[in-house]
Amino acid sequence: MKNGGSPFVWYELMTSDAKQAQDFYSKVIGWTAKDAGMPGMKHTLFDALGCTIAGMMALSDLPGEGCMDARPGWLGYIGVADVDAAAEKVMAEGGKILRAAGDIPGVGRFAVAADPQGAVFSLYSPKADMEPPADFGSRKVGHPSWHELYARDGEAVFPFYEKVFGWKLSRDFDMGSMGKYKVFSVDGADMGGIMTAPPGAENGWGCCRAYQIAWWNGAGWTDGSSKWRMGHQMLRPAKRFVLSGVSQRVTCVSTRICL
Repeated sequence: MKNGGSPFVWYELMTSDAKQAQDFYSKVIGWTAKDAGMPGMKHTLFDALGCTIAGMMALSDLPGEGCMDARPGWLGYIGVADVDAAAEKVMAEGGKILRAAGDIPGVGRFAVAADPQGAVFSLYSPKADMEPPADFGSRKVGHPSWHELYARDGEAVFPFYEKVFGWKLSRDFDMGSMGKYKVFSVDGADMGGIMTAPPGAENGWGCCRAYQIAWWNGAGWTDGSSKWRMGHQMLRPAKRFVLSGVSQRVTCVSTRICL
């Protein structure tokens, strides 16, 4: 959507327990939830600092046969000028289209795709009269601030994203036996990283969210309805905490604290 590449513009959570997920993200990150008001469909929107930045649906409410095999987790939407043309590029560069391009009435057009190594993402183009998407590179509290791919082979898959979305290699970091951590930029701004997945980690995209935190106990916390597991990691290029939310896969809810 930008001259310097296609950015992530939206995130959608598919969950097996919408109530617990809503409680979790409201209490941990401070999001406020509201109904999307879509006729015949239960769709929740999340706001951060007055800006709508993500959506949520229960797996049981997902429409269409193409969603029958969906699993709990976050799905990142990459903004493109033409969904159908982008889908052709995905296939030309060795990726797959998992759900053919289709329209969301009153919203825009989308398709679900996978890169050559199986990491899933969505292609999205909003209607012309839709509000511009949130600036996910702003580092605002509660907003997605980093987009990270655990790939089967980070070095091999990076060219796919360069060719399909116009991402640029900003810099890389040597991570020893894990290879290089490649930071990619969109329109001149660093937006995320691609690396080979560490042992035991799933292949896939994760979104990291900037938020303020005033506590840390190293073990975990429970409030009676929402539970999460916390672990502390030192991974270049930033220190971060990893949280595993209710009914979500841990690789899709890593939370980066901007220090």
